[in-house]
Amino acid sequence: MAVVDYKSRLSTNQAITGDAASTNVIDFGVADPNMGAGSPLFLRVTVTENFASATSTGTVQVKLQDSADNSTWRTLSETDAFLVTALTSGFEFVKLALPDEHERYVRAFYECGVEDPTAGAVNAWVDVG
Repeated sequence: MAVVDYKSRLSTNQAITGDAASTNVIDFGVADPNMGAGSPLFLRVTVTENFASATSTGTVQVKLQDSADNSTWRTLSETDAFLVTALTSGFEFVKLALPDEHERYVRAFYECGVEDPTAGAVNAWVDVG
């Protein structure tokens, strides 16, 4: 398991039982942080508690979003929708590259489809790996 800096952590064992933004937001501290060339950063999300839904048809999709004002968000990239039955503890279902150019604030957004999960939790963070 990777060592993760507290400030790069977006979700810590966050329960996902409906559409939700990550518990935390990363503030890069400047209006237009240009990461430039070098080691790319990735949003990583792992399951910490098995997901379930009433009929096992629920889905979860993760979106990497940014914002200039920490209020209005746009989606930079997103995963396919995963069936909740595939989301078991320890499964890493997201590794999305953070674009070199993005706004000051970055978060994860969890979008549930078909039916909301009745159980399930995740860790999410940004790192070089």
